[in-house]
Amino acid sequence: MEGLPQDPGAFGLGLLVIGLLVGVLYVAVVRRPLLASVGPSRGVGWIVIAVTATACGVVPFVAWRTIEDIRYTRAIDPWLSPRYGVSVLGVHPEIFDNAARLIPRRDRYYLAPSPAIGGTQQAAFREWSLGYLLPRVAVADPNDAGWILTLGVDPRKVGPPIQKTWLLKGPVNGLPAAYLGKVVAR
Repeated sequence: MEGLPQDPGAFGLGLLVIGLLVGVLYVAVVRRPLLASVGPSRGVGWIVIAVTATACGVVPFVAWRTIEDIRYTRAIDPWLSPRYGVSVLGVHPEIFDNAARLIPRRDRYYLAPSPAIGGTQQAAFREWSLGYLLPRVAVADPNDAGWILTLGVDPRKVGPPIQKTWLLKGPVNGLPAAYLGKVVAR
């Protein structure tokens, strides 16, 4: 789950230890009677013991972690919730709301993330734009676009002449600024 700590912490480790102890206790109690009841299929008996002991070890932790995940995600701001993925990948989702307000439907735009930002951020910027800005059309050549949408770079430095620029979202929390430029009509 994105946003939650990746290590289990003291409480989670405690649950794992308690589960492990319960699993060991289970093996100590049921080993002999179970193995005696399966007769010559002792291998099957050991598999059943191992699987059940393992489940005893992890079920308390998995249940706790699932509850924590649900609690965390239910607390996410309603505006951010459908946009959470792109924000976790280092692109502010407000960029796309602002771009959608300015770029007319069915107009063509070019995406230009700065080469200075990470590949994951560049990919998130591109992929999120392609879906979020529909029915606007992304183009591969900036000279075919009516708009230049950038991340971490001034749209006037991308290629075609720009008649006006907008700051869609300034730099915040280490995320780069995003700009929109209207290409001069040809």
